[in-house]
Amino acid sequence: MAVESYNEILQTMIQNYTDGSSWYFRRGIDLIESSNEIPIDKLLEDLLSIRPGMGSLNNISDALKKSSDLGMKRIQIAESLRSYLERSRSSLHENFMKLENVATVLTISRSSEVLNMVNVIKPVKVYLMESRPGNESEKFMNELGKLTDVEMIEDATIGQYVAESDLILTGSDGFYSDGFFTNKVGTLPLLLTAEYMKKPVFVVSSSYKFSSMKSIDQSMFRTTIHGTSRDVNLFEMVPVEKIGTLVTDAGIFRHPSVDTVLTVNERFIEECLA
Repeated sequence: MAVESYNEILQTMIQNYTDGSSWYFRRGIDLIESSNEIPIDKLLEDLLSIRPGMGSLNNISDALKKSSDLGMKRIQIAESLRSYLERSRSSLHENFMKLENVATVLTISRSSEVLNMVNVIKPVKVYLMESRPGNESEKFMNELGKLTDVEMIEDATIGQYVAESDLILTGSDGFYSDGFFTNKVGTLPLLLTAEYMKKPVFVVSSSYKFSSMKSIDQSMFRTTIHGTSRDVNLFEMVPVEKIGTLVTDAGIFRHPSVDTVLTVNERFIEECLA
């Protein structure tokens, strides 16, 4: 199998619109590993421009800069990040095991961490929102279908299906120091509906998505509605206070706050530089 070049990996990351923040973190490590001939300033610029505001790319850039300042070589940085990633997965799985099983879950978009949590808590049924714009939910439906019964629902019907669900579960693309997390557009009305109906809201997220930066406008997506083309946001900002329980590799947090975001971010940096 041919080794991908720096530019091949970069273009793959730029052109991908179906995978989430975890995929970008893994591919970001690959980009660092292939970047020996690339100046550090150029590498940092490329990482931060792929998906501006994405927490995992912000953090991998932060870890890269701090590690480089300590004199670590690119291959060492990549190995350190991969080692951290394996520890993070293991710790996240252990925390999943502490959670109670539920019968029915409602989720949105596509998240590898949600998929892993569903595999552990084993709900009898998962309702999956169409999560438009975009078509990542079609791929996620096939993945979830290997674990449990899954039903795709129209986005406009969340009121009905939130009422029928025991748990509202989402992933995230990033957590920020101004008290917001970002996820696929549609997450905010989903969580507001859950709050109104007094349904528990769980968000699952690895520590590499927790940033000390403030949230910024997210990626735009070109879509056509009734013959009219327009640019719409793919992601939206959601107040952290709308989360009932936050499940991370750094711990399980009830009613998380800005302090939670900063604590988990510090944990990520410490782990990467260990």
